This record gives sequence, structure tokens and C-alpha cells, in this order.
Amino acid sequence: MSVSSRILIRPNLKQYFNNPKHSNIRFIVGSNGTVMYGHQTILAINSEFFRNIVFPSGSTDPCVSHVTITLPDVSPSDFSMILNFCYTGTITINEKNLQSITNLSLQFRMKKLLEICIDFLSSSSQPWKVTNLLIQGSEFTEPLESRTKYSFSKFIGNKINTEKTEEENEKIVKEKEKEKGNEKEKEKEKEKEKEKEKEKEKEKKKEKEKKKEKEKEKEKKKEKKKEKEKKKEKEKKTNDDKSLKETIRTFSFNCAINVAVLSAETDIRYVHNVCESILINQKIGKMSVISADQVTPSFEELKTFDVLFVYSADDPFKNQEELGTNIAKFVRDGGGLVLCGINALDSSDEKQIGGEIATAEFLPFSKAPAITTSASSLGEVVCPNHPTMINIHSFDGGVRSFRVNATTLNEKTDRIISKWKDGTILIAEKRYPLQNCHYGRVIVLNLSPPSDRIDYGGWNSQTDGGIIISNSVEYVAREK
Repeated sequence: MSVSSRILIRPNLKQYFNNPKHSNIRFIVGSNGTVMYGHQTILAINSEFFRNIVFPSGSTDPCVSHVTITLPDVSPSDFSMILNFCYTGTITINEKNLQSITNLSLQFRMKKLLEICIDFLSSSSQPWKVTNLLIQGSEFTEPLESRTKYSFSKFIGNKINTEKTEEENEKIVKEKEKEKGNEKEKEKEKEKEKEKEKEKEKEKKKEKEKKKEKEKEKEKKKEKKKEKEKKKEKEKKTNDDKSLKETIRTFSFNCAINVAVLSAETDIRYVHNVCESILINQKIGKMSVISADQVTPSFEELKTFDVLFVYSADDPFKNQEELGTNIAKFVRDGGGLVLCGINALDSSDEKQIGGEIATAEFLPFSKAPAITTSASSLGEVVCPNHPTMINIHSFDGGVRSFRVNATTLNEKTDRIISKWKDGTILIAEKRYPLQNCHYGRVIVLNLSPPSDRIDYGGWNSQTDGGIIISNSVEYVAREK
């Protein structure tokens, strides 16, 4: 059902509907900001809302020449119908747009448009809503009261008493006020509950903070205990290291061989383990330990020794090139060299020894780029009568058997003394020619010198690895 209503207005006003020409009111309508135009006088005639804006306090002159009004919550299509009604007096109302048009007539206080809405509603299937409209528009719809009562009474079959209608209206107003009061009370109760919940949350937060503080205090106490324990351990280690260094450096016998151990090893316990293997030989007269990761001894310092036992672990030499060159000079001077340790022989490791000693002139086999860590033991003994193999009955490299993958010699004069079971070189010799038919001897041990007493992956201490090391030191000693 729909109704079309028309109020006679000058027909030539239609051309100015939503026309920016000569307009002095601009509307920005809806959430998308649709722009529409109007004229102050025409809108003031049809709407008390616009009349109060344009002619405040009942004045006859407009307050401003141009006005911009923003209506973000109004539908552009509905407002276009309202605006068209002001210029043409024509509007089409149906059940779909009745609610929105009625709301806008009340919002903009348009008495004529509200009359049309009431007429439509009186003839519809919901005439009781007329009373609510009268209540909402009571400030400016009093002249409509009689005709509305008549339309409403016609629909229900008898006339309504004016006083009774007013009483009913008052009851409705009071009921609404009560409902509003109840809603306010409910909102207050909700706010109180929220405040209580907030207080509970604050208390919970305080408890959590207290727990955190207690936990932090416990952690601090634990850290202090750990620090004390660490300090004690460090003190014990330093004392042990001092005692080990003193014992290592004060070994002295009546025999003549003077050995220097050049190690790149920060843990003195590993150095002590290697020195124990060297000292199996009773011909060692004196042994000194030089931390080559911290200092680089000169040739003048090295030539006072008969043998240099050089090996590296997980730490690099302080100066690989300079140290290697000084060791080469030592060999040319007739000194003996035992070089071992996979890091010294691994060509891909930054910790390897460098300088002249790393060339084929001094090494029996070239450095290899790969390391093997699978378990292995003594294989073929190529030179069973060689001094390094005296009293060697067995050798087990341990669970890892550290070694580089070297299988060939650099020169024909070099020789392999023994091999691992997989065919890689275990012991090899380089004899460096000197004057008067003497030789500077170099033995390369392709193994890691610490045993399993100190290193889990070291050679088996129940086999003859220590004898191999001590025999090598004795064999290369400087001829006197």
C-alpha cells in the first residue's frame, strides 16, 4: 500500500530543486558525503528546524548568506525525498519508507509532512502508532489532535474521549519514564559490577606482581650462589693450572735431550696429558711449555732446544706465518721437529701452521682438506724396524680417531712408517739434508696427541700411543 500526497506550491519552484544555482544552503548528507543544495527561504517555510537555523530568534533577516549543514546519519535517498517535498509539495509514502520519513519529519519539525504520515498510518493496519507520533510531535502538532482522534476512532469503531486519550498518553509517558529510570538503575548496577571487577583485577595484578618480585628475589639469590660457585671453581682451576705449569716446567733429568712443547691449547690439562706421553722416555733431560697461542718465539729462542713438539687444538697460533718460518730455520739449524694435531695439518682450518714449514721442503706429505673422525686403529706398518715403532704392539685411535685424509708423499725421499687401517698415513718422515752428511729430522704424526684420559675422543690410553709420541721425540733429537 502506498499513498501520494501533493501540496500546491508554485510550480516553477521545481526547477530549483537540488540546483546549486542561486542556492545558499549546502548539505553534506550520509557517510559518503553526498552534496545537495537548497534555498534558505523555501526550507524555512516547510521546516521549523531550518527556520530556526536561518532566522534565529524570530528575526526576518537570515543570520548568514550561505550555510553548510552536515547530516552524516541521514540517508541521501530519504533526504532527497524530503528536499523534493519542500519544493514540489509531492512525496510518495509506503510501508517501506514510512518509518524513515516519519523520523525525518520529526527531526526537521515538518508539520505538513507529519500530517501526511499520520493520515497514512491511520488508514493502515497499525493505527495505534498514531498516538506515539502525537506524543513525539506534541510540541508542534497540537492542531492535528482532533483529526487524528477522529481517524483513530473511525478505525476502532467508536469515538475516543479526549480526556481519556490524554490520560492514556500521560500513562504512556509515565511508563516510558519508568522504563528509562529502570534502565538507568540497571546501568548503574552494571557500572558498580564493572568497578568491582576492576578492583578484583587490580588485586589479582598486585598478587601477581608480588609473586614476580618473590621469584625475582629467588632468582637473584640463585644467581649469587652460582657466581660464588663459579668464583670458587675459577680459583681452583687457576691454582691447579699454576701447579701443573710449575710441575711441567720443573721436570729435569740427568739426560741431555731438551724439549720445547709449542701448543695452541688454552686448557693446561690437555698440555699436561701430552707432556706425560713425552716423558715416558727417560732420556728427556728438560722440557719447557710455550703457549704459542699467546706468544711467538723467535729463532734465537728456539735454537736452544733439541726438539720442538708442535701441535694445535681448537685455538689458533698467535702468528702462524712467523711461527712456521722460525720453525723452518730451527730445522735448517739441525733441530728436530715432531708436528701433530689435525688442526695443524688440515688445509681448510684457519688454525693450521703456516710459513716455510708448511711447504713440501719440510713436510713429508701435503696438508689435506678433509678430516676423518670414525673409529680406527693401527694398520700396515711399512717400516717395522724404524725407531718410532720400537715396543709398539697396538694402537687404537679411540671412538673418533682424528686424522686428515693424507695418503701420498711429497717426495721420493720421504717415507711412510705406518698407516691407519683405512690406508691413510699415520706416521711419516722427512729427512732434511744438512752439512757434513747430517740431517734435520721431521716426524709428522697424523693424530690428535691427547689421550682418552682427558679427551673423550682421544686415543685409547690402554694402547701404545704414548710410546709412539715419546719414540718420535727421541728419534728427531738434534745430533750432538
